[in-house]
Amino acid sequence: MTLSHDDRSDVLTLNDPCRASAERGRRALFANRGFSDRLIEALLAHGLDAPERLLFMSGPALKCIPGVGLKGWSDLDAYRRRFLDN
Repeated sequence: MTLSHDDRSDVLTLNDPCRASAERGRRALFANRGFSDRLIEALLAHGLDAPERLLFMSGPALKCIPGVGLKGWSDLDAYRRRFLDN
């Protein structure tokens, strides 16, 4: 049986407590901002490792994040408005 890259990463995460802890930490950073699990999954899958990165992304770059639904866009917009609309 041959594992794909994603499968190997999942296995490594399960077997590496430090890596699993880092993953939980990244999830917590987003969850503490009130983001849903679905939105967090989409952001992490897109390579975002901290919610503050969302503040420096352009609107078109945000729209390139796959897997974000209408509620997710609303949450992202509200988060950005808190810091960017002064």
